[in-house]
Amino acid sequence: MSGEGAGERTGGSADPGDDLDVDLDTDLDTHLDADLDTEPGPPGPPVPRAAGAPGRSRRRRVALVTGVAAALAVAALGVGSLAGRAADEGRPLLSGRASAEELFPVLDQEAPPGSGYSGTTLMTSLGVDPSTPRRVASTSTADFWVARTGDGRVCLLARDTRDTEGLGGTCGTAAEAAVGLRLPAGEGVSAVLLPPAAADGSDSADALVAEGYQRAGDSLWVDGDTARRTAEDLVDAASDRVVVVPSQAEEGSSPLPVFLTQRDATHAVVLACLQPLAAPVEVTVARGAPQSVECSRDAAFVRFEGTGGPVRVDVDAPEGLLWAAGVVRCSGSLQGPVC
Repeated sequence: MSGEGAGERTGGSADPGDDLDVDLDTDLDTHLDADLDTEPGPPGPPVPRAAGAPGRSRRRRVALVTGVAAALAVAALGVGSLAGRAADEGRPLLSGRASAEELFPVLDQEAPPGSGYSGTTLMTSLGVDPSTPRRVASTSTADFWVARTGDGRVCLLARDTRDTEGLGGTCGTAAEAAVGLRLPAGEGVSAVLLPPAAADGSDSADALVAEGYQRAGDSLWVDGDTARRTAEDLVDAASDRVVVVPSQAEEGSSPLPVFLTQRDATHAVVLACLQPLAAPVEVTVARGAPQSVECSRDAAFVRFEGTGGPVRVDVDAPEGLLWAAGVVRCSGSLQGPVC
């Protein structure tokens, strides 16, 4: 994600390999046949014949180019379930009338101090309204924003936290953003901006899960490797105590490796998730009772006393949930163990 050049051009492309066809229209042709043969007699009521209304497919070819890192593309990831959810909620998500703010409510919220996007040149080239960027997620290597252009398009902006010049972005119409704006891997991070309303059970979300993506924020999904690395970094950053079991990321229910503890010393399981959960996960140390833990980006600590022998930790989590955990040995202080 290096370089600050990015642009969007719409129309035919000489290179079909650089084009992405997006067909969001549905052929609504309907043919109703009626038997018009009648027996002699009084004329009956007229039999209506529905006029065929051939739908016209609309194909838009979108090619987006970055300066140094990688090409940025817009990808449509599925519409069926998302359209149904929008109808249930009374919102015209895919009708062409949805606004950027309807798709991403964070755009209507005030930006916290210090959370703005610094890529002025990039925003100008994309047509981004500089007052609109709202940070939606952070990973170990990048921060991400959603923004809006002056003509109502939705944009995904990114900044490499390791390189002040590492900027990237892509924009699309509201209809395109409703099914996902994709930022392909430039420096190893691939991200997709998807409306929060589409996060659960939509075709778009299902397609991302099938590709190994994980939610890193309400409206941002990242590739599996980035998600795992970010979750492990959340655990590592939560404690500077002696590491007994290095952080590791897992999905669903899984044990940590068996480890030896120091007798009578306080230890702690450190647990973090990329997204807050509606229900807590359960952590079981050795043969103790399961403990419910609220798993989020703010790492949780489950303390226990060492026995001098081997100990196993089990984490019981919903299927598909990505979490990371490790074990540290706490140090003593006048106020008690510090983990």
